[in-house]
Amino acid sequence: MRPKSRHEFDSDEKGQLALTYLVEIIGEAANRVSPRVQAANPDVPWRAIIFGVGRGPRRRGR
Repeated sequence: MRPKSRHEFDSDEKGQLALTYLVEIIGEAANRVSPRVQAANPDVPWRAIIFGVGRGPRRRGR
C-alpha cells in the first residue's frame, strides 16, 4: 500500500470514514485513562486527543 496524496485522500470517502473511526476510538480510549496516569504523563496532549470524542455521528447505538 502506498501513501495517498492529499487530493487522493480528499476523494476517498471510505478512507476518510475509516480514519474518522480510528480517531474516535483513540479518543474514547484516552478518555478512559485515569487522571493519575494522565498527570504522570503531562507531555501527552490528553485534551486534544479526547476532544475528538463525540464529534460527528455516534456509532454502536449511542
